[in-house]
Amino acid sequence: SPTNAGSNVTFTATATDTADNYYLALCKTNSVTVVNSGAPTCGGGNWCISGSTASGAQASCTYAAAAGDSESNAWFAFVCDHNSSSLCSSASQSSGDNGSPFKVNHLPSFSAVSYTGNNFGAGANVEFTATASDSDTDGANDTVTFYLCKATDFTGTACGAGGQWCNSSAAASNPSCTYTVQVSDGNGAKNYYGYIIDNHSFASSSNPVSGSFTTETETVTSEVLSSGSKAIVQPTQQPQPPSPLIPGIVGEIRRIQE
Repeated sequence: SPTNAGSNVTFTATATDTADNYYLALCKTNSVTVVNSGAPTCGGGNWCISGSTASGAQASCTYAAAAGDSESNAWFAFVCDHNSSSLCSSASQSSGDNGSPFKVNHLPSFSAVSYTGNNFGAGANVEFTATASDSDTDGANDTVTFYLCKATDFTGTACGAGGQWCNSSAAASNPSCTYTVQVSDGNGAKNYYGYIIDNHSFASSSNPVSGSFTTETETVTSEVLSSGSKAIVQPTQQPQPPSPLIPGIVGEIRRIQE
């Protein structure tokens, strides 16, 4: 699997020499230059060069993958002895999953979360869309997945204990998911926190993108009993005992908020 930009690629090798220590050089091209009694140099630049290592011991060096690296990066490994007349081996590129090239996975982009409408009643479907994509195409186009959490507790692959509003399936870009409003959501603003990861579970550096939407699942009724009288306002889910009739009623007005 590719190495995420910002993470390390570590190269290891074991070499023997009849009398001397040795160096491991990871070059970007098939070119190495000996340096007598010192570490070699690479003609086309290096990924990393180890310190002097005892014969028969494992040498290692580390390269930090960068955002500016290509997705696919060839490497050529050499071992060179520490001697007043230094010599270097021919290049090795190993094979299989650990062979050349090494691959770098780049961050997915993520800039916004959007939805249409407001004051959603019970049963309404709210579709959220993330403005997100991934530029990596090596082997196959990378995809992005969208999680809309109720709290800032994303674990890296799912919303945490606070729960989620919804999550998408993998998409080439701009993934979306839908939440169906519940009666228990009540009235008022609901906060959300959007997160994007790619198909290698690499999280966007823009996480989380936050906002809110408003639900209105409790119907409120206002009753005007007479001109100049005090209005009684109450949620229909919590009925009160009826008030006694008041002489002089001039009308009754009911306002239903939806």
